[in-house]
Amino acid sequence: MVVSIILFLLSIATLTYLEIVTKFYETIWTIALAVLVLPIVCVLWFIIYLLILFLWSLFINKKKEINKPNRFYYWIIRQTCYLIISFSRTKVHISGLEKLPKDRRFVIINNHTSNFDQIVMMKILKESPIIFITKPQNENIPIAGAFIHKAGFITLDRDNDFNALKSILKATKFIEENLSHISICPEGTRSKSGTLLEFKPGSFKVATKARAPIVVSSLVNCNIIHKNFLLRRTHVYFDIVDCLYYEDYKDLSTIQIAKIAKEKIQLQIDKRKGEQK
Repeated sequence: MVVSIILFLLSIATLTYLEIVTKFYETIWTIALAVLVLPIVCVLWFIIYLLILFLWSLFINKKKEINKPNRFYYWIIRQTCYLIISFSRTKVHISGLEKLPKDRRFVIINNHTSNFDQIVMMKILKESPIIFITKPQNENIPIAGAFIHKAGFITLDRDNDFNALKSILKATKFIEENLSHISICPEGTRSKSGTLLEFKPGSFKVATKARAPIVVSSLVNCNIIHKNFLLRRTHVYFDIVDCLYYEDYKDLSTIQIAKIAKEKIQLQIDKRKGEQK
């Protein structure tokens, strides 16, 4: 990714400058020092990058309505997600990408166990933009909140039926006007235990209204990334389980669609966890 390459080159330049100024390159330890110090310099540049984003976010008006995805801000978010996953030492194992529709916009759903779920998906899914439906409180997250708002992420207030309908119609418009794909977690909240929660049928209304394909996907081990961050490698499994086209579900209610999707995800999660034993 572009930003990661830029930060790496800046780290190399910084280390080279320090070695020239200190004349450490004249010693036999210069290579060993470079190997040891370079990761630290990379982290420092990453912190500087986050500081720049923080200052930038202070000038973003989150009260202004965003009517279509902003590809530049989406690009910034995706670049940052790539960096976070790289620094977290997370290895993502992917399967089923060939099942993604190539000729139309889709709604992708997944189980939800961690704040890293969307970060992982942003890093690995090259189809863009994928606009996430999220809870309003996420716009209050420092740095991230301002950027996801500007990128066009859609907040869904489940406690206000009128606002929830507006969000669903907005997401439907994004698909119908070929502006973006849509991502939503049918559980509605994170499962802290890791157990798959009941799917909310309303989560599928965007797909049914837009007559869009429903991409069923599963994520395993995102909930342990924060525990392993920087310390050890985390193996995350992202699987595209199935794709339900409109012709497949047009005669079903959203309750029935939710049941089918949940069963498919549960089977895949059980399979992945069984492989890890």
